[in-house]
Amino acid sequence: MRLGAIRIAIIYVVLGILWITLSDKLLSYFYDSINTSLYHVINVSKGIFYVLITGCLLWKLIKDDDVRLTESEKQYRDMYAGSPLPMWIYDTETLKFVSVNDSAVQNYGYSKDEFLSMSILDIRPPEDREKVIQSIKTVSKRIKHSGTWIHKKADGTLIYVNISAQQVKFNNKLHVMVIAQDVNDHIIFEQRLKSLNNELLEKQGKLIQTQKIAKVAGWELYVSNRNMMWSDEMHILTETHPDNHQNLWHRYLKIVHDDDRDKTEKALECLIKSNQEVNLVIRLVLNNNKICYVRQQAKLEMLNGEPYKITGIMQDITAYKRLELERNKYQINLEDTLNSMSESFFALDNELKFIKVNSKFEEETGFWAKDVLGRYLLDVFHEDKEDSACKQFREVLTDRRSRRFENYAQSLEKWLLYSVYPTDEGLAIYFQDITGQKNKDIQLKQALERYHIVLKATNDVIYDYDMVHNNIIYNTSLTQLLNCDLRNINYDLHWWRSLIHPDDVASVVKSQAKVLQNKGTNWWCEYRIDCGQQEYKYVYDQGYFIYDDAGTPVRLIGAVKNIDEYLSATTRKISALPKLLPRLTTWWWLWTSKTILPGLTKLLKITRN
Repeated sequence: MRLGAIRIAIIYVVLGILWITLSDKLLSYFYDSINTSLYHVINVSKGIFYVLITGCLLWKLIKDDDVRLTESEKQYRDMYAGSPLPMWIYDTETLKFVSVNDSAVQNYGYSKDEFLSMSILDIRPPEDREKVIQSIKTVSKRIKHSGTWIHKKADGTLIYVNISAQQVKFNNKLHVMVIAQDVNDHIIFEQRLKSLNNELLEKQGKLIQTQKIAKVAGWELYVSNRNMMWSDEMHILTETHPDNHQNLWHRYLKIVHDDDRDKTEKALECLIKSNQEVNLVIRLVLNNNKICYVRQQAKLEMLNGEPYKITGIMQDITAYKRLELERNKYQINLEDTLNSMSESFFALDNELKFIKVNSKFEEETGFWAKDVLGRYLLDVFHEDKEDSACKQFREVLTDRRSRRFENYAQSLEKWLLYSVYPTDEGLAIYFQDITGQKNKDIQLKQALERYHIVLKATNDVIYDYDMVHNNIIYNTSLTQLLNCDLRNINYDLHWWRSLIHPDDVASVVKSQAKVLQNKGTNWWCEYRIDCGQQEYKYVYDQGYFIYDDAGTPVRLIGAVKNIDEYLSATTRKISALPKLLPRLTTWWWLWTSKTILPGLTKLLKITRN
């Protein structure tokens, strides 16, 4: 509107200046040829004509400008109301919504009435409200992109939105109009992508670390041009520095040991021709002629039916190879030391046939070496089918990993502890007779079972008091004796003594101190114990003290028996004696009169005679 008014004013001024200047100039040419009255009429008519013409022109211009303004306002209203993006206008002083479009209602879930009763802070999380107030101060008449914010929908869902804001006049008052673009999916995707990238980097780092620990490196060889590529770990393993100008295939062949180079090339050629995977151990010659043993594995990748690329890995097994060489060296001297060993030993080939035995084997099994060498394992021990030991032997032959296990030999009627090691010839097996130990374990198991049965059959409280750490362990009979829940039990001496009758505590402590003073082991005492609600029962506590090597008492193991009913019955019997005395006197007189008195009378008669 302002630009239209200025344009109309400029047109009016320019036309007025041109009309006055040109018309006065033209009229001055006729000034001498006409009279003053006519000159005055022409001059007034000229002004009236100018007013009529400019009035019509101004009306036309103002009308056209109003039409454009109306169309512009309509387009603006249509753009605001029909925008697919949520838009609203709020008061800069109260921060209240004064207008919202349909898209805002649809996307945020609030009704228009709900929107108009809220402020822009109501759709923000509490932690962002202070930043929102600060951001409002920077809004101007130019559109400002405020960045990404978090908004809250009617159902409580939080979403990410990009905000653009500018100052506008609404109802003749300065307000702020906001356009909100939902970028929630985009932000979540970016966050997920960032998380995946971080996970990928972490896994890549772990992989590199694992390769370094396992001393594993990778390489690729393109078949057509023998172009080879190494991983960074390959340079570390071979103790070389990356050199872009050097042919890595030639470098690879150069560091392979002379005796292994031909074997390596033939294996790769066989892979290319027949697609047989490579798995071999070779030697590398590194700096200062250091020998490194590596396991080489490779496979072929095809492209359009033609050999394209060989992918391989290399693992440093020098330490394992040296152990193997040491073991083989030991195997060479093994036969000289077999008969001096305290363990039984025998060796089997890959078909589980005997190839070596020592004298201890002959002693343990009763089989002589001449009778078992060359024979199948099960034929020697007269087994119809393979037992678990035989299956373990076959597994060691397959995976080449040593094993240690126990097994019962039916033919020998013994428990044996086997130590099995793979060898180039087959297996080296050591075994020990552990029958005695097994029998002890069985006896211990039986004793434990009997102990648990006894615990079930008795109501005695069994306890184990750790005197060093002041910790007591009870069996479950304690809850029956005290008539309490397991959660109310404490496991220290102070709690237990708090249950003893105050009049009995001193005698209990004194009796234990007397036993400990004399370095005794057996202790017993009768006392009363609180079984709930100040109801005391008599118990018989019998224990056994255990001392360490220094003679310090460290444990007390004992049992607490409830003797309250027994004592109550005894007390009742004693209290009933006064009532029974007359009857006992009568019974005594009758028995005496019938037995003792006749005897005494007869004895007196004999004396008189």
